[in-house]
Amino acid sequence: NSKLVDLERKFQGLQQTVDKKVCSSNPCQNGGTCLNLHDSFFCICPPQWKGPLCSADVNECEIYSGTPLSCQNGGTCVNTMGSYRNPCSNIPKEPEEGSRDWHRE
Repeated sequence: NSKLVDLERKFQGLQQTVDKKVCSSNPCQNGGTCLNLHDSFFCICPPQWKGPLCSADVNECEIYSGTPLSCQNGGTCVNTMGSYRNPCSNIPKEPEEGSRDWHRE
């Protein structure tokens, strides 16, 4: 019986060593967090990345379309790798005090 317990401890130690090595290579990209599974791993990706290794860009323009986070005032959302730009164009700036001219950027 003691040999069986000893063998089980050795097996558990070996399994933990194997599990640790899966994530030690840092397979998750773009700030993803690696979780060891029995004989594999799983990446938890930051919100702007997706996929098995967090290597695929999330299209925020598509996700936010029609929400308050989408472009307003005729602006055009531009998806970028790991982010997006949301230039809200056509918003006139307040004129400087004493000026009668409005301008756009």
